Amino acid sequence: MSRPMPLPTQPELKPNSGKPSTGRNRRRTGSPARKRPRAWRAHVVLGAVHCSRFQWDEARTAFDAALDKAALETSEHFFYAAFLAATSSMAEAERVTRSRVKRYPGNPFAKLAKGTLSYLTRRSEFMAAEECAFAALRDDEELWLSYLLLACVRYSVGRVRGMLSSLAEPNIKDAHRLLRMEAFPGAAILCFCLVMDETTEYKERHARKTEMHQRIESLELQSRESYVAPFSIGASASGRE
Repeated sequence: MSRPMPLPTQPELKPNSGKPSTGRNRRRTGSPARKRPRAWRAHVVLGAVHCSRFQWDEARTAFDAALDKAALETSEHFFYAAFLAATSSMAEAERVTRSRVKRYPGNPFAKLAKGTLSYLTRRSEFMAAEECAFAALRDDEELWLSYLLLACVRYSVGRVRGMLSSLAEPNIKDAHRLLRMEAFPGAAILCFCLVMDETTEYKERHARKTEMHQRIESLELQSRESYVAPFSIGASASGRE
């Protein structure tokens, strides 16, 4: 019986081989630094992985490598903007997301990046984030990310100001409908709980509370058989009391 090969702890980024680029790549290259135009994305993804581990120095090194290969593309990538926001460079993060929206006015993902940054940074920007989500939906009404952002905004506004919370649950349902799977069970349960908190009729409230507990227990059981993000379980369980 053969032994399984060990998995590397992190991806190894090999240097360019020096082989001639393909015809497709030649059309997209304008300088020696872009002989492999997709190479910069590997550094961006590695930077994002380091961010998820709170390894900020390593993340900066990875993003710097990406910037050396493709400065404009890297600076406009959402992972880079998120890195800037996480390392107290909020003004620069906002600048690069605004720049991307101006360069690509018809790109819904550029608007969602700007909206997501607004949602994550300050409560006063919740409405700006909502408007970005609606602008993205005007470009593509089947974009599930827009509904997810709307659900997050409306849940947060509902918790802070008691407004729009009843719309959060339909938004997360729309996101799951377009994805054809419940990819964010924790968010779905949180939105469900918020509506339950606003329900005054005793029987309806009791029924929703029972359903909430059943959904949380189902999520916990699922986590024993397949991977479920710990955040999803923790977020959903926050509505248990």
